[in-house]
This record gives sequence, structure tokens and C-alpha cells, in this order.
Amino acid sequence: MRTATAIAEEIHDATTVAQTRRKQGESLHALGRTSEAEEAFKDGIARLDSMGETARSGDGKLRLAHLYLDLGRLGEAEAMARAAVEQHERAQVDSCEAGAVLARVLVAAGKAPRRKRSPPPRWLAPLTSWRGRSPPLTWSSGRSTRGWQSHA
Repeated sequence: MRTATAIAEEIHDATTVAQTRRKQGESLHALGRTSEAEEAFKDGIARLDSMGETARSGDGKLRLAHLYLDLGRLGEAEAMARAAVEQHERAQVDSCEAGAVLARVLVAAGKAPRRKRSPPPRWLAPLTSWRGRSPPLTWSSGRSTRGWQSHA
């Protein structure tokens, strides 16, 4: 990877340099070299931002959010994930991954919205009034037995 970066710098291909640095961050993260990965991500993101590469910079921020999440740095992970979502929206990139990472961060931080438990709608009351019991089953003659028709 360092050779790729050196070659791209030698031929003055700024986009390749920036993307290679971001990819180095991914490789270093996978190897567990987290401080080097963070440095590579930040360098790649800064270079991409300076070139106006909004979508690719958003990808870098998404990967950096993954790193922060893995390290338990939830505040930084949330900020990066939100920035990635915003940049992908601005670049009109359909990135479900950025939203998914933001959701993972919010759950890990205990900030996920909770579903409100509301009573069932009134029209559902006849079906739910048995509260866990089976409705009585009867013969058409009215004798109680199991396995026939319900008169609920």
C-alpha cells in the first residue's frame, strides 16, 4: 500500500493518493493497528475533502465510524456516522450502510428510540380479550369440547 501511495504521489494523482490512504486505514483496522488506521483514515478524508470528493469522503468517514465503534469511542463514532450520512445525502448516494452504522452506534450508546407500547385498537378487542387463554370451543349443541368450532 505504501508503494501505491508513493507511485500516486509521484505522478501527482491526488484522487488515487487519497483513496489509497483510506484503503490503508481499512487494512490497518483489520490488522488491529488502530492508531495507524485512524491516522490513515483522517489523512485520506482530509485529502478527499480538499478535492471536493463528497461521496468518497463520506465513505472514509463511514469507515472511521466503524473503527471508533469497535474501539468503544461512541461519541466520535456517532459524529462520524452522522457526517457520513449527511455527505452521502448531499452527494445523492444511496448509502444504506451509513444509516445502518449510525443505527448501530445509537443502539450501542443507548440512544435508540424506544417503541411506545400502546393498547390494541378497539376493533381488535374481541380477538385479544381472552388474554392468553383459548376461546371456548363448543359443539353446535353447546357441549364443551376441544378441537371443534369456536364461538368467540
